[in-house]
Amino acid sequence: MADSMSTSTPAKKQIFISLRTKVLVAFTILFTVIFAATYYWFFVFSEERADNRIREDLMTTLVAAAAEIDGDEIVALYNEAAPREDGFTDDPRYWKNLEWLDTVHEIEPRAWLGTYIREEDDFYFVTDLWASYDPANAAKFRSDSFQDLQEQAKTMRARRNSRGDVGKSENKS
Repeated sequence: MADSMSTSTPAKKQIFISLRTKVLVAFTILFTVIFAATYYWFFVFSEERADNRIREDLMTTLVAAAAEIDGDEIVALYNEAAPREDGFTDDPRYWKNLEWLDTVHEIEPRAWLGTYIREEDDFYFVTDLWASYDPANAAKFRSDSFQDLQEQAKTMRARRNSRGDVGKSENKS
């Protein structure tokens, strides 16, 4: 009988974790979950508010800009004006329209406006505000180069933060 007692397995040692450590771990996990949920809610809420504000500002700017543009005059300009060698036109209606687009841009500096005519599935530029700031990258009068817009958009993004580097040109002569 003595042999059977000596062959039994020894008792496993249990790791002791104090009550203080258990409470600390529980509160850490609990507050991590609470703060993560609060951060997520605040992030989504803030992003939604900012997006709504941007959309409202955009619509306000576009409605105000469109209120002053005479569509019939733009169509007449497109049909009647002759382009210059540099791709723009000397027609006073062109420069009047550019002045209005620049006024809107001065009120809302993030807005870089232009006007165009749609014929069936094709779009043709009439005015592009960039003609006043950087004619080399502006859409030319009667231009149908919407494919070039992606390249122009890259240029505009690159210059967005350095607007002071782009001087206003004197194309109104």
